[in-house]
Amino acid sequence: MYRPSKISAVLGALLLATTAFAQDIVLNDVATSSSDVKTMFKGKDYEVVVANIDYGDLTPSSVSYVTSVNGDEQAKGTVELDPADLPSEIPAGTVMVTSGGTKTVAV
Repeated sequence: MYRPSKISAVLGALLLATTAFAQDIVLNDVATSSSDVKTMFKGKDYEVVVANIDYGDLTPSSVSYVTSVNGDEQAKGTVELDPADLPSEIPAGTVMVTSGGTKTVAV
């Protein structure tokens, strides 16, 4: 789960169609493979993962995402899904920060 003090993660909810929601954003350090990173460092890549997805009654075959840091889009794409075996986590691109301070990562 991603709840750092230096970086605030905002998901609100990843909306899949109209009733599926995700509960968490997880950041993983690409270079070291460290998972659930709490503090981002300038110039390093971080994989963004949307976790704990609740699809409700939906069975989507794909999900599109836009990932941003402080409102600046850094990644977007579509993840193809198997409606018969929906994942609880979906990768949502890679982000990097170029300055210090509090950051908001949103998907």
